[in-house]
Amino acid sequence: YMLMCALSAAIAALGLLQSSTAVVIGAMLISPLMSPIAAMGFGFASLDGRSIRDSVMVVAIGAVIGIVAGMLLTWISPITNATPEIIARTEPTLLDLAVAIFSGIAGAYATVQQKGATAIGVAIATALMPPLATVGYGLGTANLAFALGAFLLFITNLAAIAFSFALVARLSGAARPLSHVEITPRFIIIGLLAFAALATPLAVTLYRVTAEARAYTTASQLIEEQLDIRPVNIAQLQVKWPLRGDPTVDAVVITPRYHVKAEALLTAQLEQKWGTRPKLSLQQ
Repeated sequence: YMLMCALSAAIAALGLLQSSTAVVIGAMLISPLMSPIAAMGFGFASLDGRSIRDSVMVVAIGAVIGIVAGMLLTWISPITNATPEIIARTEPTLLDLAVAIFSGIAGAYATVQQKGATAIGVAIATALMPPLATVGYGLGTANLAFALGAFLLFITNLAAIAFSFALVARLSGAARPLSHVEITPRFIIIGLLAFAALATPLAVTLYRVTAEARAYTTASQLIEEQLDIRPVNIAQLQVKWPLRGDPTVDAVVITPRYHVKAEALLTAQLEQKWGTRPKLSLQQ
């Protein structure tokens, strides 16, 4: 398990550094993180503190190995530029969360029904090893923003997958009956701590992506009104609102004529709507 984690993380790190999607996928295919994540999900479904503790330890060992491998290869590699593959894994998005949830449900169903569990498990692991390698890259280049963002993505995906497993296991009756579970104060505390450790970043991510979605809608509407254009004329719009820091808006629009004061007016209107001044870049 430790060897396969190291090899998977090393391949992922190299794929991220050279921005090769094919190499990153190769790393996903050999990641062994499926089994402990499944055990964690079934532990939550059964309120089994012992199983949760053991699976968390195994996942933590794999995570540490993945991060260290990413750091070492970043130090050794002559390429340290932040490639698109790396940047894409520095903060969770709503799509990342959806992928993790659906993958968890599919993996849990396949495990319960004993149909294609291995293939589905490989698909689940895809959301975990590349972020760990990105954490190693961030630490290796002393870029704490990248490291923290990628780690939040890892924890978010891990939590979504584990909770999806727990939900399917409980609804399908595959989880251990609660009457057969050894319930002791120590294991209850372990289970609650593990749940809080996973639920907190998941809640933070949900809050952030929800805020960004609302901000996106507001920015789109104001751009259409201010420039008197249709939604199809907004060629590109990207809104980011980090937990710490001001929101940023990057927009490219196609307009019948150039509006000289559009950027200043939109900035003022967004500041009035959001209560904080955004960093706006508007190209017409």
